[in-house]
Amino acid sequence: SAYALPVPAASFDLVYSVMVWHLLEDIKKAAAELSRVLTANGIFLIVTANPDASSAWKALYQDVRLEGKRLEGTMTMGEVTSR
Repeated sequence: SAYALPVPAASFDLVYSVMVWHLLEDIKKAAAELSRVLTANGIFLIVTANPDASSAWKALYQDVRLEGKRLEGTMTMGEVTSR
């Protein structure tokens, strides 16, 4: 969980999030937790979706559900289905 990482404070010099940040319901809570696990001069890298491209993201999923800023659905890639 981005809201309760199971590690002590100041455990990492670098924390990164790839294609997750735009799915979080409480960005402030997640940011506080990531700040907690970073060392004093740690680096936080975010790679996330462009909110202006939400229609392109929705097109990738079947059974799309949008709850606030959170997008959920089922994605099929080849023979593998992921939720």
